[in-house]
Amino acid sequence: MNPENQPDWETEARKVEVEIDPIPAPLPTTHRAPQNPDAETGKSLPPLGLQVRSWFANLPQGGKAIAIVVCVLVAVSLLKTVLQLVSALASLAIAGILLFAVYKLLIAPQSSQS
Repeated sequence: MNPENQPDWETEARKVEVEIDPIPAPLPTTHRAPQNPDAETGKSLPPLGLQVRSWFANLPQGGKAIAIVVCVLVAVSLLKTVLQLVSALASLAIAGILLFAVYKLLIAPQSSQS
């Protein structure tokens, strides 16, 4: 076969593609859009501690007092909850040790005599 007589399959495929879908779909790109919209502008959010300080500094005197009282109450509540959890775990450990001692002293010697 003569190379001039062979059809150009790529060109034919493109022609058929244009006939089927005259508006080609955009080609996929490897560029990924940034997840943070501030990353495009070069801005970044300040750390949470700075945001809280800024918010607290803008409060009026009465608001600052109320915020301090609420923070103290939340901290005391969290501390109380943690201490109750530790106390419950200690109680379970002591009860487990006592039950094990009773088993070893009373039940285990009886089963070895049989």
